[in-house]
Amino acid sequence: MNDKEIKPEKEPILNRSVIQTRHGPLRLNGEPEYPPLLKQGVNFGRALYRHVRTGMHHRTEAEQEACKLACLPCEYYDKLADRCRKCGCHLKVKIDWATTDCPLNRWPKPIEPPKVTSEDRNTVTDERVQ
Repeated sequence: MNDKEIKPEKEPILNRSVIQTRHGPLRLNGEPEYPPLLKQGVNFGRALYRHVRTGMHHRTEAEQEACKLACLPCEYYDKLADRCRKCGCHLKVKIDWATTDCPLNRWPKPIEPPKVTSEDRNTVTDERVQ
């Protein structure tokens, strides 16, 4: 029997300023790498609702490129994951949808969903009843 202890192999560290915890990535200065998972889910749910409600419009290639160029120098842009650390969104999806915007207001203004009035709601209800 050998008296030497066998040391487990360590996984490579890709980014030394971030440590992995059971709650997700954490920066060494104590700030979370991304918002909590629940907040990310709420952000995505709202973005999806607006996207569907406005007719699922998409940005043009030129608009997507302008958004991407605005993200590249940003301190919250995670190049490895292509994600925003401010809102937690995956930029491939977020840049494509014309109704989404940057949490730091660096992108062109998004498409706003149409206003729904009480008359619109009553009309929909009346049509269903008939």
